[in-house]
Amino acid sequence: MYNACSPDFIIGSNVSYNEAPPTDDNLMSQIKNMFSYHSVYLLPCENGIIIEPDLEISEHLILTVLKKQFKLAMMQQLHKLIQLKARSCTHFKRRQTKSKR
Repeated sequence: MYNACSPDFIIGSNVSYNEAPPTDDNLMSQIKNMFSYHSVYLLPCENGIIIEPDLEISEHLILTVLKKQFKLAMMQQLHKLIQLKARSCTHFKRRQTKSKR
């Protein structure tokens, strides 16, 4: 876009978040890095500015997201178990009926 339009001035906005490298003794830094994508945001010219709001990912937010994901995974597994139980009960009843005939 820069080469095609030749703008006089560029205003960019960077809302990405680069977490510091994880440490062995800090579980939260390891989890934050698992969910972060490190990016480099540079302008292609000197005539511009990048607006960078101060964003911080809190440990509370990460734990909330992880809890929701865990709860969703557990509900999906519970649903699969209920389906499996229903199929096995139906199969068992059919076998029992055939053996009685």
